Amino acid sequence: MPLYEYETVPQCDDDVPARFAWHQAMGDAPLTIHPVTREPVRRVISGGWGALTPQRSGVAVAAALAAESTRAADVARTHGSDFGCGSGCGCGS
Repeated sequence: MPLYEYETVPQCDDDVPARFAWHQAMGDAPLTIHPVTREPVRRVISGGWGALTPQRSGVAVAAALAAESTRAADVARTHGSDFGCGSGCGCGS
């Protein structure tokens, strides 16, 4: 079962939302009340790995990385060896 992140809904300006995680089936409705304190809550959308879609499959990601590498090589050719990050990492700086 997925782990969803929630936070309490502040009832006044001085309240600070408290976050917590809750295991739920994907088909379950989002919580509206904290299961222990009975305070109002809302689901928080946060980062994560997400799911791979056909547009972001391994092949698509590899193609995007190859295109970025080609673009970087084109920039280096255009600007010569004086172009680089300047940090001494060996990228041409």
